[in-house]
Amino acid sequence: MQINFESEKPIFVQLADWLSDSIISGAIKEGEQIPSTTEMSVSLKINPATALKGVNMLVDKGIIYKKRGLGMFVSEGAVEKLKKKLAEREEMQEKMKYANVVARRKKEEKPYPAYALSNNSAEIRRLKKRIEELENKPRYEGWKFNGGVVEIDEAENRLRIRHDEKPAQEVLDELKLNGFRWSPRNGAWQRQITPAAMRAARRIVGGW
Repeated sequence: MQINFESEKPIFVQLADWLSDSIISGAIKEGEQIPSTTEMSVSLKINPATALKGVNMLVDKGIIYKKRGLGMFVSEGAVEKLKKKLAEREEMQEKMKYANVVARRKKEEKPYPAYALSNNSAEIRRLKKRIEELENKPRYEGWKFNGGVVEIDEAENRLRIRHDEKPAQEVLDELKLNGFRWSPRNGAWQRQITPAAMRAARRIVGGW
């Protein structure tokens, strides 16, 4: 993201819009942790208080939530929030079209330029696509295997493999090769939940 320091739109609103768009597009997933306000302020070269203000806009809307001592994460229930936003966008589209029709009948300048309608229409299409993706998102369940357990953490969007004892070196090498990383905090090997992650876990530990 790049901040437009010359824009009339406040910096904290630009940040909130970018985070919201990233969640809508799927670039940031449900349950996924977002960078801290300190990290965002450094990378974007903005005041930490400004970054916090932008994040808090989404916290207030329930799109992002904070875990004490752990950081900030994208809330679940994104489908409902996106549907609400979609309804607002569709209502806005109809209002803009109607206002332009009225202006044309009165032979006045249209209050909404073509690009405003086009941009809003593109946002509507993107919201519909993201809602469809989320509604069709497969639900996964963990399983036990000989020597441990595979857990599914929907809140953090992580598949975790816990072993009762330290596994053999070849198993550790296979985990690393398939994108799993050791999480000291969780005491498990983990990666983002995807169909590929599920297949890799099954291949490595079996039992599913």
